[in-house]
Amino acid sequence: MTDPSTREAPLAFDRPAPPSAIDWAECGLWPCRWIHVQGENDRPLFAVYRLTWQQAEPRVAQVFASADERYELYLDGRRIGRGPQRGDTSHWRYEAYDLHLTPGPHVLIAHAWSLGDMAPWAQFCARHGFLLQPRDADLDAILGTGIAPWQARRCEAIRAVVDPRFTPVGPAFELDGAKPSWELSTGGWHTPLPAHHGAHAASFNNERPIHLLVPAELPAMLDEPIPLRDQAVVRFVEEIAPDQDVDTLAVDVKRDLATEHRAWQDMLAGCSGVRVEPGHARRVIIDLQNYFCAYPVVTLRGGTGGVVEVGWAETLLTQCNRWEGKGPRGVIDGHFFNGLTDRFLTPGGNEARRLEVPWWRSGRFVQLVVRPASETIEIVGLELRETRYPLEMHGRFTCRSAEKTWPRGIAETIPVALRGLQMCAHETYLDCPYYEQLMYVGDTRLQALTGYAIDPDDRLQRKALATFDASRRPDGLTQSRYPSWRMQIIPPFSLWWIGMVHDFARWRDAPGLVRALLPGVHAVLEAFLLHQRPDGLVELPGGWNFTDWVRGWRNGVGPKDPSGLSGLVNWQLILALQEAAELDEQAGEPELAARWRRLAQQIGGLLVKRFWDESHGLLADD
Repeated sequence: MTDPSTREAPLAFDRPAPPSAIDWAECGLWPCRWIHVQGENDRPLFAVYRLTWQQAEPRVAQVFASADERYELYLDGRRIGRGPQRGDTSHWRYEAYDLHLTPGPHVLIAHAWSLGDMAPWAQFCARHGFLLQPRDADLDAILGTGIAPWQARRCEAIRAVVDPRFTPVGPAFELDGAKPSWELSTGGWHTPLPAHHGAHAASFNNERPIHLLVPAELPAMLDEPIPLRDQAVVRFVEEIAPDQDVDTLAVDVKRDLATEHRAWQDMLAGCSGVRVEPGHARRVIIDLQNYFCAYPVVTLRGGTGGVVEVGWAETLLTQCNRWEGKGPRGVIDGHFFNGLTDRFLTPGGNEARRLEVPWWRSGRFVQLVVRPASETIEIVGLELRETRYPLEMHGRFTCRSAEKTWPRGIAETIPVALRGLQMCAHETYLDCPYYEQLMYVGDTRLQALTGYAIDPDDRLQRKALATFDASRRPDGLTQSRYPSWRMQIIPPFSLWWIGMVHDFARWRDAPGLVRALLPGVHAVLEAFLLHQRPDGLVELPGGWNFTDWVRGWRNGVGPKDPSGLSGLVNWQLILALQEAAELDEQAGEPELAARWRRLAQQIGGLLVKRFWDESHGLLADD
């Protein structure tokens, strides 16, 4: 359980939130407009938006920023934020930034991109654009998009490349160090085209904007360099043919160039670069010795026409491109490295170029493949910037048991479990950071419960509850995973969402939020009860009625009769009815609570008659 004594000072989320009522927001439409480059319907699209101005006097200017799909915002060359935090078009987030401005020239740059149907499945995309709205009206003409003299241009130095093995998490990226990157663009600027006004979701005028804006409710994600000097170990270096397909090349430790390990290790530590000469190519496998989610940053010099590839893997595989062929995590000999890989095209010349992909990667192992062309490539440095939700352990576990092996086992397990939870907590909870990056109800309920026990910060759980509520279809069922532009319905997961609401009511004293979610709870129950047969039992609603990956159950769906009757799902419905009864009773709705209890008792009695097997003394589905 959470130990209050570990909290030395109030945390940021304990303080009252600042007033959200802003004069221009109360009328629905914001003064500033979304802006976009010409041809904004092209996908994928990478664009740069730039504003330069002279600041007359010192000032702290608060601004609100958003983009479709994503942005990075820089002030005077320093990144001040990424966003927007994920949602759907009716809940499109914007972030607030305080710009500490000194007298003199300043530059705001936003790198914004839209991937269209290449986007991660969890990332909605409606219409490309960028929006920046100052809080104070006198700054609209100086800083606001659609009003101030912003400039725009496309960025040709980056492109998206589909890897069909990793479609749910989005594309790989290719960055061309020989082309002006978005922050170094010097020509080709034009006046951006204005689109619709920014619009608050809480109140908007009779025109329907594409994005209905809500403030980001989460803190900024972690953005810290991983100390590779202490964390990373070079496990394997080999010379390969310049055109070698490394996906099909198993690691053979007999080929390891052990004498080169120190040079690559020094590069990771930031001590010196590594040069690879023309006619030679290298594959380097780096063991991070822990699981990380991180943005890879590669600094290169020279090497016109060369390529450096950076791939990620959770573990090496015993069979090429066969995910079921996972061996022990630390073993590489005889195994294959198959992972999502970004490509960095060398810049040429004597100036080092720092290249960073716009989305993070995950895993324990990193593979560098260096392919020179006609010139020597110098890998000046590799930086990995860790990202995740700032979830930390604020609780402690104690046990009075005299048995020493069990408490010691728990103590050893907790750090591993905590790391897994941290890697699956970002702008939403994730089923996994490597393969899908989607927030499923089934995974999220367990993650949320664990979070209640270790950290008083419950903002991510609150967002999860509201996000699934917003995913609801007209029939009342929530989507199984959300946000996601690829709809999937798992009816039992809607029942488990009711369990999430019930969990929150038990762990947190926030009756207002629980009451706001009750209409959704009722809608889920009514969606199931629409399928109640004349005999009182409930047939399966349409969709993927998954329960678990049990051998013999096709696609994880438990036994059911030809009419669609499942005892297993009916029992889950009974549990949800009982949980809803408790929620409604606590909310002051005794009549509704009585109805849910009556239905639970009636259906339960029918289930016992239908499924009880006297010879086995068990409930049997077949």
